[in-house]
Amino acid sequence: MRCTVVGAGAWGLSAAAELSARGHRVTLVERHGIGNALSSSRGPTRLWRLADPDPLKIRLSLRARDAMQRLERQTEATLHLRRGMLWRDTESLARLVAALRAAGVPFTEVEAADVGRFFPGLAGDGRGAVFQADAGVVLAKAYLAAQAERFRAHGGRLLAGEVVAVEATRQPAVRLADGTILTGDAVVVAAGPGTGPLLPSLGVPLTLRPYLEQVVHYAGIESSALVPGLIDGPVPDGPAVYAMPTPGIGYKAGLDVPLRPLGPGDDDRTPDPGRTAELTRRIAAMFPGATPTVVDEQVCSWTDSPDAASSSTGSAARRCWPAATAARDSSTPRSSATCSPTSRRAGRRTRTSRPSRSRACARAWTTPAGRRPRSVRRPFRMSERLSVTLR
Repeated sequence: MRCTVVGAGAWGLSAAAELSARGHRVTLVERHGIGNALSSSRGPTRLWRLADPDPLKIRLSLRARDAMQRLERQTEATLHLRRGMLWRDTESLARLVAALRAAGVPFTEVEAADVGRFFPGLAGDGRGAVFQADAGVVLAKAYLAAQAERFRAHGGRLLAGEVVAVEATRQPAVRLADGTILTGDAVVVAAGPGTGPLLPSLGVPLTLRPYLEQVVHYAGIESSALVPGLIDGPVPDGPAVYAMPTPGIGYKAGLDVPLRPLGPGDDDRTPDPGRTAELTRRIAAMFPGATPTVVDEQVCSWTDSPDAASSSTGSAARRCWPAATAARDSSTPRSSATCSPTSRRAGRRTRTSRPSRSRACARAWTTPAGRRPRSVRRPFRMSERLSVTLR
């Protein structure tokens, strides 16, 4: 098939590399280039984990972990690290324990006074926690480089250009700002914040919410290369914190709250000193024996639907598929994309028809909650090329 993929971030590049590896003729369109400073996928690390209060996300995560290991064997590169994760919270902890137990995933319940044994230096604050060993960081920069090399090695074509429209006709077409029209058999839309304006022509009734978040790398967190990832739920005077080790740099952390909405033409990625100061105060309170020192700051974009769930649907012509860039719920970070014949509209789950064999390879979707198809030929799954729950 002739396939066009719009966007060369984590989702789009993965889709393009896999389609090329399966022998399809793939054109990957990216306005700013792979790994550019405006990409949602920029930065050295992202958090991956099995732990989640949603049993469906756990099931997806297990498949994605195995898939990442397969990708490492294929590329002979280290693309993720296993460091474990501590999840400390009040509201979500019972649901997390129930979901892990139901999935048969081993975990340890941690008393509030004992969190420092699992995360050296972390102060107890009266809240219990769960430690789960199958978690760590995706080496995001290395991952993108490996997928880019895979894409090139299998004859993929990278085209610089701005996509202004995608037409879901019998032979789908991608229109660029310079007048170029790309036609073919299938289109995957993974344009991050730029996805929203392309959805109406695909018949997808979904309004996306792009926004910016800020993360900070700290030195001074004990043995920061080896400590686990962390989800620290909301506290009375602040939002949740997510954090992870970044080898060679420090301990990366962020507040789980948008920095600001992301509007058209907003290319400013200057860190906000106020946000860094707020986060530093929280980190200092969590690690009273350490002196967290700012190493660097970074602002990245994310894209949610208004209800903070990702969307999965295909066009009426069934040849164009949007791949949303991020999904989250009120208590957990974002999950990865997968290919699934399910969608959620007005809070209800609906089924779409089973794909034909000739079209299955082009289904690079995301699901609302990592839902797994009940019955479907084995199509390309984004989860097979990208570890789950990325921050």
